[in-house]
Amino acid sequence: GRLQRLRPDMAPPLASPAVIAKAALVVIGYAVAVTAIYLRFTQLQGGNSPPALAMFAVVTATTVLSNGPISLNGLGLREQLHASLLAPLGIAPEIAVAISLLLYGHLLVASLVGLGFWLRAPVPANVEDLS
Repeated sequence: GRLQRLRPDMAPPLASPAVIAKAALVVIGYAVAVTAIYLRFTQLQGGNSPPALAMFAVVTATTVLSNGPISLNGLGLREQLHASLLAPLGIAPEIAVAISLLLYGHLLVASLVGLGFWLRAPVPANVEDLS
């Protein structure tokens, strides 16, 4: 019932092409930033630096595939995807797993920051009692 009440509120923003374009820019910007971090990390580890477009493809594929409902928060799956997808680019499995753990740490920190904001947010007056 609560989701059905949310649906009419979400329809007008989602009908706006500007909202969808801004959301797409945020997602693409995030993938580009993560790609730059991956490239820099591989350079610092002394490995070869693969082409940026190939690394971007690995980042986006890993992001999409690790969000499937296969494992809890993508644990294990994300590491295996990194090792498998970065191997053809000449990146050692140890470096690939380190990159994966770096990304996981980033997600944990971002989640904790979001939790802090969520806990500090005021409760709207029209929220019904959930009990």
